[in-house]
Amino acid sequence: MKKNDKGFTLIEIIVVIIVIGIVAGISALSLSTLNSASAKSCSSQLNAYISKCRVASLSRAGDVYIIVKMQSGKVIGEYYEDSNLKDTKTLSDGRANVSYKVGVTTFELRDGQELKLSFNQSTGALNPQTVGGKDFCEAIYITGGTKTYTITIVPSTGNHSLS
Repeated sequence: MKKNDKGFTLIEIIVVIIVIGIVAGISALSLSTLNSASAKSCSSQLNAYISKCRVASLSRAGDVYIIVKMQSGKVIGEYYEDSNLKDTKTLSDGRANVSYKVGVTTFELRDGQELKLSFNQSTGALNPQTVGGKDFCEAIYITGGTKTYTITIVPSTGNHSLS
């Protein structure tokens, strides 16, 4: 007599589903960790760029500012002195999102948009951002994976901190 042993048992199917679930979970965790590391790097570099701009504003005559922009999904920082581009740096390779708070409104930085930061030469205070000169960029948020890093700026002094 011949046995008909075609197909899979219920236990074999359950084991395969469990293995697929474990592999998918590990992959998602690895991707999230990679994106979080990119956001951390971007926030540290941007914080350093802001410091460079503020120190240069206090120590030299002329117009010093930085522009943070999205270009093809990448976060780009540009440093200017007297309207001349002096330095360009890729702050993130596309795995971090940047948003910023001006007044009570939060804006997400998208391709083609930019954020300009400059400081008062005599006091180091942050210069206003909006037309009419009333509002200031008070915070910049860098998000990647499950982590969000915040650069908080005190407009009246220009001091900033990363958390």
